[in-house]
Amino acid sequence: MGVNKNKVPGGGAAFFFHTTDGGPTAGCVAIDDATLVQIIRWLRPGAVIAIAK
Repeated sequence: MGVNKNKVPGGGAAFFFHTTDGGPTAGCVAIDDATLVQIIRWLRPGAVIAIAK
């Protein structure tokens, strides 16, 4: 997702995946509560989440 590819100090090192109340995020990936619960139930140790457009 292009998070600080040039490794600029203070430029961030990650993005967060969380629920939303409908408002904007600061570059995170936000989804509704029910979808996040489904994903958590689906995840298994070693799983990788791929974010696609």
